[in-house]
Amino acid sequence: MPDADPRLDPGRWAAASFRPRGAPPAPAPRPRRGFWRRLGGCCGCCGCCRRGTEDWEPPPGEVPGHRPPQPLRPGQLAPRGLVVGSAADRVAHHTSEFACPRLVVRRGQPFRLRVLLPRPFDPADDGLCVELTLGPNPQVAKGTHVLIPLGESSATGWTAEEEELEEGAERPGGPALNLCLTAPPNAPIGRYRLSIKTRTGAGEYAAPFDDANDFFLLFNPWCPDDHVYMEKTSDLNEYVLNETGRIFYGTEDQIAERAWNYGQFDAGVLEACLYILDRRGMPHSARGDPVMVSRVVSAMVNSLDDNGVLVGNWTGDYAQGTNPSSWAGSVDILRSYHSAGAPVRYGQCWVFAGVMTTVLRCLGFPTRTVTNYNSAHDTDVSLTTDIYFDENMRPLERLNTDSVWNFHVWNDCWMKRPDLPDGYDGWQVVDATPQETSSGTGSCWSVPGGTGRRPGGRRGPVVRGLREGEAPPRGRGGSCWPALVLTGPCRWPGLFCCGPCSVTAVKNGEVFLKYDTPFVFAEVGGRGLRAGPPGGAVGVARCNEGAGPQVNSDKVYWQRQPNGAFAVVHVEEGAIGRRISTLGAGSGARLDITHQYKHPEGSEEERRAVSTATSHGSRPRTQGTPSLGEVTVTVGAGPAVAGAELELRAVARNDGVEPRTLRLRLSLCAVRYTGISGAPFRQEQHRRAVPPGQEETVTMTVAYAEYGPHVGDQDALKLTVAGAVEETGQVVAKELRVRLHAPELTLTLLAPAVVGEETPVQVVFQNPLPDTLSGATLRMEGAGISCPKALRLGSVGPGQTVRLRQAVVPLRPGRRRLVAALESPRLGPLHGTLQFDVAPAPAGAAGSTGSPPRRPRRARRRAPPPAGSTGG
Repeated sequence: MPDADPRLDPGRWAAASFRPRGAPPAPAPRPRRGFWRRLGGCCGCCGCCRRGTEDWEPPPGEVPGHRPPQPLRPGQLAPRGLVVGSAADRVAHHTSEFACPRLVVRRGQPFRLRVLLPRPFDPADDGLCVELTLGPNPQVAKGTHVLIPLGESSATGWTAEEEELEEGAERPGGPALNLCLTAPPNAPIGRYRLSIKTRTGAGEYAAPFDDANDFFLLFNPWCPDDHVYMEKTSDLNEYVLNETGRIFYGTEDQIAERAWNYGQFDAGVLEACLYILDRRGMPHSARGDPVMVSRVVSAMVNSLDDNGVLVGNWTGDYAQGTNPSSWAGSVDILRSYHSAGAPVRYGQCWVFAGVMTTVLRCLGFPTRTVTNYNSAHDTDVSLTTDIYFDENMRPLERLNTDSVWNFHVWNDCWMKRPDLPDGYDGWQVVDATPQETSSGTGSCWSVPGGTGRRPGGRRGPVVRGLREGEAPPRGRGGSCWPALVLTGPCRWPGLFCCGPCSVTAVKNGEVFLKYDTPFVFAEVGGRGLRAGPPGGAVGVARCNEGAGPQVNSDKVYWQRQPNGAFAVVHVEEGAIGRRISTLGAGSGARLDITHQYKHPEGSEEERRAVSTATSHGSRPRTQGTPSLGEVTVTVGAGPAVAGAELELRAVARNDGVEPRTLRLRLSLCAVRYTGISGAPFRQEQHRRAVPPGQEETVTMTVAYAEYGPHVGDQDALKLTVAGAVEETGQVVAKELRVRLHAPELTLTLLAPAVVGEETPVQVVFQNPLPDTLSGATLRMEGAGISCPKALRLGSVGPGQTVRLRQAVVPLRPGRRRLVAALESPRLGPLHGTLQFDVAPAPAGAAGSTGSPPRRPRRARRRAPPPAGSTGG
């Protein structure tokens, strides 16, 4: 089979429209037919898109959008100037918070354009056309060069109507023509250039393009005809307009939260978001499709294979950049990427998700940040998470490649899916964390026994994609066609991106729907099929090396037998994909949305969803499910505070009628939030007799001096309990992950906050460790607030309380929220927030546009001690 055409994947555009700043305009590309013609929304060949506007088209040789001034002949009508939009338009379009000097509007909704003229406009003798361009190579056929005659509409649906003013409501400023411009609800988003053409008996005059008249067009979730429209518009206050949110992390039993400054309306953020699309080379004509835009953003927020926004780093070594735990928001990241044009170091899943929320909300997508607990990463496409032990029930970490992340953070964005059958509109999963390459347009089939040349020159099974709308092949009796084996999403056609994937498709196990549904279905955890032991899937070609984090899989425990083979000894159902959480709209509290991703455990709907998914998953190998035994084991922990002694326990209960003797092995190690475990630093063996109907408790006490050297800033402790009943041979196994709590930062406002004036803020924290804390860094961010640069602290003694005084400058009035984050290599991330009201600038003072101000010059003084001047 020939290689798939990369143009079929909207995440794989070449950098056709991106050019460095200051570079001359690129030559117009050759017009494409077929696929790209359909993207443009017109035929591109018959001229129908030019009817009614061809007499307004520029003369040959003129590049649209780059017209120089032309001499004015007597009798021509030359506009004195343009007034693009008004304060009322910003309010009506829900864009008044954008700290941008240019107008920001949304498609599908009118906005005002005032054309200042030297004399009154005469409709009988004068003609006027509004000209818009988008991108470096505008074309009428692509919908990026728009000509809108007055009182008519363009070929792509733009309209320009004269605004009817009430009698006696003539506006000052001399003769003018008041227009209402309306973009169609499917118009490409971006920065548009605007000019006016007029026509009189003396000829046509084309006004030059002026940067001051540019405006930004965004998606419109308030417009019923826009594909991102959300019927419950009250939720848009959270999912589009909220500039500060909370991201949940920790473990299933110890849910923690941290504030995050999205700052989608701050100065420079909108320009950075559009720069992301330019950097990917996304055609401007395709930027009206939210499916394609969200897919490109998912690919570009990570830096793999496209030099995107953030470099992922899970090594624990952040010397060449910023520790992911120290970021307080997205604004500094996006501004840095836009200004330098190079990926920012470093990010992890919550950072990728936070930046993704900022970009999508800024562009107009209703977006929420979602956290999945016990998120599994299935590396063999088996829809199970497999844990291996030796004959003595010691974990075999070299085989435990299916990691279970303590938590994983991704995004949901709201849109219609016209590329899918009916019923899949609504929330769509997009995940920017670079874990696996995207599956592209479909699943991947391999032909066992057939070989060919893979992309990159590798030999292997010949594969082809499952085409859009194509049903999986079935053989006689309804079984899978034996000549083809579905092996998961295909690796090479895609980039490191994920989605958009319908949450409804995930819930119903319809993993054959695009994009990347197998990846996400496995992420949320329902009962999966039993796969074979290591090496058991001989002959099956895996086109991608991991099906991704999971929400629908069981945790399966395997034990090595005396003959070297492995056997299932325990199955923990429903252990994966727990307490899926987001910030509730309007409530400000954590909202559990697990029911939106999966049916109730054990229900008929759940069984049907898993059956659907596994019929399109890895090749099954039937394994017997272990029978339920009389002895059960539960695990727990006492208060887990960083720096304090930790108590862990395993409780064995005998529900039988005979006494039982239980041999248990307890193993304790540090585990990163991605599920990668370190070597065990504490192991114990116990033998306990458990009378019928009673319980026996085994306790493990661990001092800070023992666990402290093994735990990093995002690490937890993992207790693995495994054992067997001597009389019956029943095997029991259980895991517990414990997050160590750290104190929060306390922020206090020390003076009233006024726009444009420095406001002092006090930050207080205490070192909870019995050791000296060094290398800590404090960062602050706030929407509509100019914050100081990151502050690196000196040494903080054991138990010492530190008070820091920082100055911030509010840029916008109203209620604001300041977010602070402090990270240290020896301590988990510390967070704090401060909400306060900002008064407008005094009368006569210079107003603020939201741009960071220049700080007033002050007398030089000695810097205070880094650890604070007052310590307890």
